[in-house]
Amino acid sequence: MNIYQMYEDQKVPWVHRLPEITPDSYIALSRLDSVEQGRGECKLNFCADNGETVCLSVTFPKLGGIHITAEEKGFFTCDNFDLTYGTDGDSVIVQCESGYSVRLNKGDDFSVRLLCGEKAFYSIGKNTVLFGYLEGKRRKSVLNTPIHKEEKISGFGEKYNTINQVGHILPLWNDDTGYHGHPEEGDKIRSYKNVPIFHSSLGYSVFYNSFYGAFADLTENNNTQLRLEFNSPLFDVYFWQGTVAENLNCYTALTGKPVLPPKWAFEFWAGGTGESWNSKGRENYISVFKEAVDGYKKMGTIPSAIYGEASPSQTLVCHELAKSAGIRMLAWNHPGVDVYIKGYNVQRIRDIFPGIEDKDIPMFRNPETNEILNYEQFYIDYSHPKAHDLIYNKYDTFWNWGLKGAMVDFGEFVHLDTKAYNGMLGDEMHNFNAYCYSKTIHDVWQERNGDDYILFARAACAGTQKWVGFFGGDQRGEFYGLRQAYYGGLNAGLSGFTVWGSDIGSLCDCKSEELYLRWLQFAAFSPLMRTHGNHNAWTYGEHCEEIFKKYFWFRKNILNYIYSTAVESHLEGTPIMRIMSACYPDDRRLLNVDDQYMFGDNMMVCPVLYEGMRTRKAVLPEGGWFRLNDGEYFAGGRTVDTEAPIDICPVFIKAGSIIPITMSEKLGLAEAIGEATEGLLIAPGEGKALIRESESIYYEFILQNNEGELSVKNPDGYSAGAIKLIGNVSRVYADGAELEVMRNVGFSTVRLQNDNWKELKIIC
Repeated sequence: MNIYQMYEDQKVPWVHRLPEITPDSYIALSRLDSVEQGRGECKLNFCADNGETVCLSVTFPKLGGIHITAEEKGFFTCDNFDLTYGTDGDSVIVQCESGYSVRLNKGDDFSVRLLCGEKAFYSIGKNTVLFGYLEGKRRKSVLNTPIHKEEKISGFGEKYNTINQVGHILPLWNDDTGYHGHPEEGDKIRSYKNVPIFHSSLGYSVFYNSFYGAFADLTENNNTQLRLEFNSPLFDVYFWQGTVAENLNCYTALTGKPVLPPKWAFEFWAGGTGESWNSKGRENYISVFKEAVDGYKKMGTIPSAIYGEASPSQTLVCHELAKSAGIRMLAWNHPGVDVYIKGYNVQRIRDIFPGIEDKDIPMFRNPETNEILNYEQFYIDYSHPKAHDLIYNKYDTFWNWGLKGAMVDFGEFVHLDTKAYNGMLGDEMHNFNAYCYSKTIHDVWQERNGDDYILFARAACAGTQKWVGFFGGDQRGEFYGLRQAYYGGLNAGLSGFTVWGSDIGSLCDCKSEELYLRWLQFAAFSPLMRTHGNHNAWTYGEHCEEIFKKYFWFRKNILNYIYSTAVESHLEGTPIMRIMSACYPDDRRLLNVDDQYMFGDNMMVCPVLYEGMRTRKAVLPEGGWFRLNDGEYFAGGRTVDTEAPIDICPVFIKAGSIIPITMSEKLGLAEAIGEATEGLLIAPGEGKALIRESESIYYEFILQNNEGELSVKNPDGYSAGAIKLIGNVSRVYADGAELEVMRNVGFSTVRLQNDNWKELKIIC
């Protein structure tokens, strides 16, 4: 199916449509003529089927994998290993110390086989690489990849439709999707965040190092070929073999490790849109803001932050109201001209920079005349160094009031007839703008605030994860909107965007208490837990308030666990929300499971995504699993039915887990915390566990189970004042001293006499 015709048929408008380039012809590589054996680069000289010579270079990045490029290189670069060469019959072997190698066969039946160890994981042949020509110029590049029977392919950015993209056509072009305006049958495959990276269930990943407009067609030849086609002659591709986690570690080593916000950013935030704060008339936004603050104070659930889009974040009295309640203020950032925060036009920029010359004004230019483009909005050029000063000018007063973060909104609106300061034209800058925009905002905030702030963006491209966190965009207040957010979060993590959260209850009207509660539960087990549309629990009555309190406090209970997982994500690029098949690649049953996920290493979350659902199935990987709400044990390797009443999101804890928690004075979970007790939640079993407190401080535990006696060793001296054990136990000893065991339904709790213990012995 033609992607452009698909959009015509769906009658879904594009704000800035992916440019349609229809080549006169495509050429393929027909023969590998020669191999030039360089020290750090191996050059492959091909003859194309039109007689043209095409040179591809092979290098082996020190961060891992294999890198193949044509003459023009992409944005991200890295250091490479030195190469060694050998022969095996008619094959030339190119290899390095990383364990990756390339096996080359020359001639008309050429092949370029990529190997990791002894395993060949990708092969380039005659129809793998294509170039499209229009009026005698190379305008397109194509990478064709076979899709094998039962193979699943995921990634491509924050996609809202599904996890396995086989059978779909995906534009890789940032767009204002505006999902809150579309019914369920509307387009679901456009996105604010597009990245040409994909992961195969066969154990390899591919990243195409380009920001040009593209599409991925996974429907060719009856869903047996993935066609990745770019509006550019640039051919620059990285290949990795391994688990999704291993490959994302390589990808983020290349493009940037995910940002690590402060710990408070992983607590619950309240928030509202400009429209919701003005719901009682624009002149009454202060009273609406005060009602929100007072509502959370009344429930005793003080958010760590509140998103005061537009007027509240720009009003000192609202800052003072929030501060007096112990709440941080977050603002809205528009990338250009806007009606709420002072925007920038040419005259205002001249006022900020007296005597500035027109050529130094940081706005996008006409590529032919170099004149400033005078569009209505979205025209600040964030690749220009003076954009830094504009951001500083915008926020200086608000920082003095105590502003602690901002939504980095929009970013998808660069026109094609544009030239940026960095030399890029609109067809490349359109996606790359998200990188420049987020980097500029990050650099200015970091300069003024150190690490104590949170930025969360809507638009993104490869590498944006280094500068900001993310929000999921504008889903509709229906259950299918919740499902879109769910898929968006998992796909975002597969594309490097690990610090992510959706709008609890949607951006706009939330249709029911049930939808609000199910979205609340999903958000409690998302990297960021936040509202945007001013959806507050008291809107739905006391029953909803009580359930909100439960999830608010449980989020507080597991904050140390979430932060430990976020540190891991920052160091290794590992998603915080993880698809099941990526965590258990050898379990073929999980290839088709896309409605549950791992939240960190130890929690398996089975959210309720459909209206009226009160039970659901959970596919348990091998090993043991404990149901969180009642402590019941389940042997793994099977599918179970589990209850999901309106106040419960089914969550299972992996046996052998140690989860850092914060408990109430009574050592309870999901209840108000006054004087907190730091402790551990232990699920009996065998294995090792790691808790990270920062990039450099971590604690390892060793769990051993021998005939009903569980040993928990704490060699690094993690400090815990209490232990909550899943299941009923008879006796507990800490460094030989017996402790009193308090039992509740499904759990046993002990308060430690000394929080600097080295070993626990637990008799089950």
